[in-house]
Amino acid sequence: EVTIPKYLVDIMVALSKQLSGEVYAPFISSIQLAIRASSDQTQVTYQAHGFSLLVGATLLMSDIQFKNEDPFEEPITNDNGVITEFDTVLMIPPFGRKASKIGPDFHNRFSRRGVNGDVKALEHGLAQCKGRLIALVPEGILHRSGYDYELRKRVIEEGILDTVINLPSPIFIQSNVGAAILIIDKKRKRDAPVMFCDLNKPEFSISEESKRSINIPDCKSLVEDILSRKESPHGILTTRGEIRWKEYNLSVKKYDTSNDRLI
Repeated sequence: EVTIPKYLVDIMVALSKQLSGEVYAPFISSIQLAIRASSDQTQVTYQAHGFSLLVGATLLMSDIQFKNEDPFEEPITNDNGVITEFDTVLMIPPFGRKASKIGPDFHNRFSRRGVNGDVKALEHGLAQCKGRLIALVPEGILHRSGYDYELRKRVIEEGILDTVINLPSPIFIQSNVGAAILIIDKKRKRDAPVMFCDLNKPEFSISEESKRSINIPDCKSLVEDILSRKESPHGILTTRGEIRWKEYNLSVKKYDTSNDRLI
């Protein structure tokens, strides 16, 4: 289980656009997202295996529906055994989980056997989503080859990748691993541009002591720019053609998010 800064929880929940309908928060570290979304009077289902007694007590005192199951092994289904699709999926999946530790899939969520755990987590989230998926992912998934490349190509060609946000590094108390936010939206216009945002800049500095505070002048303004598809000093809109030309590499540094382009 990892802990992320409160500002990041607020941004991810706000980026879900509107928390209407049901929200699904799979994996143990998504508990912060589940609690925050539930505070907005939203119906939330949290699914994880092996959460702490403190988390269990918190869930019992909340309105959150929860299942003490591994999302990889036991996806949420209806009475007929069909995968349940939620309006919104908010998740912080385990980084670097080995695919060999994930059992067989009887619901056709995964593209093929042997896919790494990072890709399987996103494929699981997509299978349980009918609207908007907001996921915190390891930075490597944006540019690695193999299964990561195949997933990036899929969401680009299907026209469902909405936004890529490169985060300041490091953001975790427990690790120095770089991370990004991916927003995938199954209801967006398929030919709409993709937004790339770079928050890994000097003006978005992180406290080295706590790794929990960030100097973002106005998080609300940042979210509004992303949701309104408005270009800004830290965000740019990019066509699917340019992403193809860059061989489906989603590293934000590959795209010009500098202030100079606005001059």
